[in-house]
Amino acid sequence: MVVKQEFIRGSRKRFETTITDLSSNPQNPDAGTCFVRLEKGGIYNPDSAPWHLCSAVGGTGEFGADIWLQNSLTLGDWVARFKWEIAGVPDYDSFEFVLKRKDQPWVNKGGPKL
Repeated sequence: MVVKQEFIRGSRKRFETTITDLSSNPQNPDAGTCFVRLEKGGIYNPDSAPWHLCSAVGGTGEFGADIWLQNSLTLGDWVARFKWEIAGVPDYDSFEFVLKRKDQPWVNKGGPKL
């Protein structure tokens, strides 16, 4: 069972990935080719989600983008989807996370119990 990271709606979060070659050696992507977008799980048109340009956030191959998790975003399951190119060859990565609400935590559990 994979435990998904939990993020709070209405906060800023850095979404990052480590880019490697086939031998698991860190590699920097071609300039201007690393992007991330957040896609809602379930029935959803991912093409409507904007791509955010990633920048170096650490050592070789560590790239990410700071994204504001607006209060209007739907709670529940999401996917952070990355794409980039190395020497013109496209590659990708992704991870799942759960978007929660901090101001009314009972909403995350299906509502208050009476």
